[in-house]
Amino acid sequence: MMAAAAIKEPVGMVKSSRSQSQLDERNKENTFSSEFLDDTNTSARKNKDTTLISALHNKYSTSSMKSMHCQIFLASNAPGKTASGNFRVPENLTLDMCQITSAGLRDDVARLCSGVRELDLAQNRIESWEEVWNILDLIPKLEFLNLTKNPLRQLTASCGRRKYERLRKLVLNFTNLTWETIENLLAVLPNLEELYLSGNSYDKIDLNMPAYESLRLLQLTENKFEDWSCILKIDKVFPKLCTLILAHNKISTCGSVEDNETAFRHLQVLNMNNTFISEWDELGKLSVIKSVADIRLHSIPLVQNYDELKRRQLVVVYFPHVSRLNGSVISDSERDTAERVYLRHFQNIPDKPLWYNKLVGKHGNIDPLANVNLQPASTVSMTVICGIREELFDIPTKQTIGQLKTSLRKFVGSKKFRLYHDDKCQGPTEIRTNNRFVWALNFRDGETLICDHIEPASPCQSPGSSPVKCQSYMPPRKSSYQSQRSPRKDSDSSDSSSPPTPTKEPPLKKR
Repeated sequence: MMAAAAIKEPVGMVKSSRSQSQLDERNKENTFSSEFLDDTNTSARKNKDTTLISALHNKYSTSSMKSMHCQIFLASNAPGKTASGNFRVPENLTLDMCQITSAGLRDDVARLCSGVRELDLAQNRIESWEEVWNILDLIPKLEFLNLTKNPLRQLTASCGRRKYERLRKLVLNFTNLTWETIENLLAVLPNLEELYLSGNSYDKIDLNMPAYESLRLLQLTENKFEDWSCILKIDKVFPKLCTLILAHNKISTCGSVEDNETAFRHLQVLNMNNTFISEWDELGKLSVIKSVADIRLHSIPLVQNYDELKRRQLVVVYFPHVSRLNGSVISDSERDTAERVYLRHFQNIPDKPLWYNKLVGKHGNIDPLANVNLQPASTVSMTVICGIREELFDIPTKQTIGQLKTSLRKFVGSKKFRLYHDDKCQGPTEIRTNNRFVWALNFRDGETLICDHIEPASPCQSPGSSPVKCQSYMPPRKSSYQSQRSPRKDSDSSDSSSPPTPTKEPPLKKR
């Protein structure tokens, strides 16, 4: 019976050394016990509603692991339920996609989340701004709040005397909040530094409020902006803005040079990725914003037809004061090279951009680069010597030495022979490799290849000639080998000048 009971017990379950009575007594002393969380979670399920407290329980509770065959041991300072039954909540708390609609009981939120500094509530079901105020009231250290894709109602009335001075970063992406709601929010958040408003279908800036000087970063990605005059209104409302992100908008023009020269005095980072800029002179209008040191211009139609290097070079030219383009540092040498590439690129184009004349004044007229073909020749004309025979061949350079030797077998009359290269300067040198390409050995027209038998072979002869044996070749020890050789006169080989019959697709061509 004892053995049977042991078999039914889950494999790998670790038993506590403490008695059950000691654990029960300790749990009674908990200020916030797991029983309370179980009750909260049960009531939330009955009401088809999830609070921030019940979401914490669902994420960090270990009750669901009681039926498992093993236990997971966490570090003593890890987030979740402690040995006493209390919860340890991290400073950066993420509760996205938890169906949260409300904060929960005020005392419990204040006790659990008193140390939370960043709270991610993206893709939940919060609708009421009163729940947002409760969260900000009950979590006094909160600096970052993400409410992306929550069905928040519009805030059409003033929020009274509410002030949340601690909050620094607010994310309201894909919430479709109006500019009136944003204006009422900024009145409640006097020290906001970063505001994220992506995907809200904005096509204009409709803020009628005094200058808001604390904001440093504004993200307006994936909206419907087209007119640069709307973007200039941002500078009037947020005069101390340092980072402006306008990626994935339909902006194709950049206003005028006069307006841009006096705008965005503090702007350092400008992100225009995936916009509709298609004219070179529009980049020149952006370049007059002298404070910008980091600009992003990925995937704009203007440069999509160029390779990556030339795309960067043509854009670098327009921003002499910018130190980073698309995240990479621009060096002085890169800028100088880019300017010369720019001049040569537009040199023969009739409709030159305005920027071209500025660079001509700096560098003068740049001569076009010489058209130098660095590709190896397709064939090389060389004399091939085997014994007393010499032939002039056009040797393809895109074959290996092994393939060359194979094509010379019929001329040599043997499968085994040594191959020497005579460059007429250092004398013959044996070619000991078969895998290298002919072009890699720098063969030149007029040089000589010498074939030397390793063992006796069939006679080297031409069709219709009498058999004549190839003499074995031994290269001289001195480097002053005379490459000029005269054919040996032999009465028996008078008809040996005719070449052997070539194959259907000969790799070598006689000349």
